[in-house]
Amino acid sequence: MLYHRLSVDCKVAVSNYTELEAGHVEINPIILAECKDIINKFCKEELEGGFDKGGVMDCLVSHKNDPEVRSDGYRCRAAVEHFQLISLKSYHFSYKFKEACRPHVVRYCPKSKTKMDVVSCLSEKVRNETLSGQRPSISRECRQQLRAQLLQRHESINLDPSLKAVCFSDVRSLCVNVKPGDGQVLECLQNARHQLSAECHRAIFNVEREELTDNSVDYMLLTACSKPLKQYCPQVDLSKALECLK
Repeated sequence: MLYHRLSVDCKVAVSNYTELEAGHVEINPIILAECKDIINKFCKEELEGGFDKGGVMDCLVSHKNDPEVRSDGYRCRAAVEHFQLISLKSYHFSYKFKEACRPHVVRYCPKSKTKMDVVSCLSEKVRNETLSGQRPSISRECRQQLRAQLLQRHESINLDPSLKAVCFSDVRSLCVNVKPGDGQVLECLQNARHQLSAECHRAIFNVEREELTDNSVDYMLLTACSKPLKQYCPQVDLSKALECLK
């Protein structure tokens, strides 16, 4: 990607347009062209009167791993994942996350530059308050969006550049035949925790701590246990999914 090599003025122009695209999929020609059928099938409710209010991209992300999208909508899936990678540059490129969490970012994470930094900062704040029994200072809407961002990050190591960097050698030596996505690389690293480098081991421990603190961000658990969760835990907050399934 060329973004980091652009002039300041050009970066501002690109950022403004990308932020607009994130909230209005109807002006994103690639997503609109490649995902038209998927949008019509799964995300019609998010298009109010033909206009996106920031929900279509989230809807596409939530359905990108559905069997139907994998088989017939692979070009749409590729386009969505490309936009997910672009959105790592700034939390402003994730419309609903930005709208729900902006006040908290300004207050608690003013030095965070990328979306990854913002997610890490806010999730640490939420986790510390949860573990200490403090009253949440992060709004419910922001916490919901934060969960969605963490779930995406745990689904694909490509959406967690920091983890990918510190575990690069470990992935090459231990998970070389594992394809990114569906939480597979993360699962591979977790299964090989006793063989990991010290730095990668610490990073994986942090991921596991996030998942144990809030089960709703554990992609593999929610995917593997989706049917039992729907059958036996329909009223249970997914953050406590593991407790319900035991």
